[in-house]
Amino acid sequence: MEDLYKRLLEFTRDGVYRYTWEDGRILMANQGLVDILDLDCSPGALVGKLLRDVIIYTEEEGTIRHSLEKSGEVHGFEYHFKTLNGRDKWVLHDSLIVKDPDTGEKIAEAIVKDITERKHVEEELCKAHEVLAQSHEELRRLNELKSGFISAVSHEFRTPLTIIRSFSDIMAKKKLGEVNDRQLENLRTVVKQADHLSDLVTNLLDLNTIEAGKMELKMRSLSAAEFIEDVVAALAPLAAEKGVSIKARPEEGLGLVEADEHCLTRILNNLVGNAVKFTSSGGTVTVRAFEAGGMVEVDVEDDGTGIPGCYLAEIFDEFFRGPTERARQGWGAGLGLAIVKNLVEQHGGSVRVHSELGKGSMFAFTLRKAAP
Repeated sequence: MEDLYKRLLEFTRDGVYRYTWEDGRILMANQGLVDILDLDCSPGALVGKLLRDVIIYTEEEGTIRHSLEKSGEVHGFEYHFKTLNGRDKWVLHDSLIVKDPDTGEKIAEAIVKDITERKHVEEELCKAHEVLAQSHEELRRLNELKSGFISAVSHEFRTPLTIIRSFSDIMAKKKLGEVNDRQLENLRTVVKQADHLSDLVTNLLDLNTIEAGKMELKMRSLSAAEFIEDVVAALAPLAAEKGVSIKARPEEGLGLVEADEHCLTRILNNLVGNAVKFTSSGGTVTVRAFEAGGMVEVDVEDDGTGIPGCYLAEIFDEFFRGPTERARQGWGAGLGLAIVKNLVEQHGGSVRVHSELGKGSMFAFTLRKAAP
């Protein structure tokens, strides 16, 4: 047993030592302690020396002695000290007081584990956390500035846009006098672009409201099948104008969903409207709905232009359009799908996309089923 004890002392990297309680004279030490103290000597050379001659204690020494005097043992105490060559060290300290069976003298037995590297990592993590906290606060402040700016500018745009659109529409309807064909075409372009800017302003304000957590949802139970059929019917004239077939295919017996009627209309109008826009004449847009995993899933599928796979991960990002046919055709500012994603997530659902260039796209989102 004594041989095993010696082998363990030689093997362990922890520092193991015994010293007299009254004056701190070292009675035994192992190689682990020599290494931790950065000393260039053998363990035997420490025997007879005072602890204060081989280690520079900091304020924690008094705490250890007080705990040992009070309870006779110390467990898991972390403390900092300096070696004789000036290096900072951290150790995890366990010790207890025993009595020498021959003399009755109080002896302290201790084990220390070098945790210097761990403490350095912790310090770096603390510094990194402080930097992240500062960055987060700066981003929060900038986001508030952005939100305030968008809100102010958008509201300032609304009144002149309304006036421009209204007067252009009045002139196009010849209520202020005759206009020739070229003037009429220009006026209709003004009205169209004013509507486009008005939609952009609305999208900016809505996205701003959603991101600020101020969007109030008026949840109620809705028939998913009827809702989809109504949206498809409303967009049928747009589809017919393009020569696109549009179909509603809700699962038979599909139940109710819990949703805000205005938000659900916006989600479907955006997804189905996009599908119609990017499907060529003779193509088909199909809206399916069915129960899946305790939720109701709605799929909007088209056989239109499709989206390159490399852009799918960014498709729901704000202002993302991508160098695709969609961007070149000049529709939208890249806010519609970002709004869809935010609204779906506020309803407790999720949204995803599958698409292949030249083969069409399928946008799917889920909604919670209404309670029975």
